[in-house]
Amino acid sequence: MSVDHQTFVERCLSGQVLANEVDDVIDAWHDGDDPRTLREFLGFNELEYTCWMKDASCVYDILACRNENRPFTGEREECQWGMAARGDGEMVDISAWLPKE
Repeated sequence: MSVDHQTFVERCLSGQVLANEVDDVIDAWHDGDDPRTLREFLGFNELEYTCWMKDASCVYDILACRNENRPFTGEREECQWGMAARGDGEMVDISAWLPKE
C-alpha cells in the first residue's frame, strides 16, 4: 500500500506519525479529495471510531491492541502498551527499549 493510502493507524504503528498528530491527519483528510470516510481514512473499525469519538485518548488503547494483535472491545486499559511521556506530552512506546525476557 502506498504511503498516500495508508491509514492513520497503519502510519502510527509503523512509526511514521505519533498518536497526538491525529488532528493534522484529520486536517489533511478535510483538505484532500480522498474518497474514504474519516473512519476509513483513520483506519478504525466502527467500535474503535465510536469509542474514539467519545474519548480521543482511547487511541492509545486502540493502537496497543492493534500492536498486540488483540481485539479492541472498548474497555479502557484492556491492552497494556508500555508507555512513557515525552517532553511534548506525547506518550510513546517504551517496550522497544526494554530487553526481552
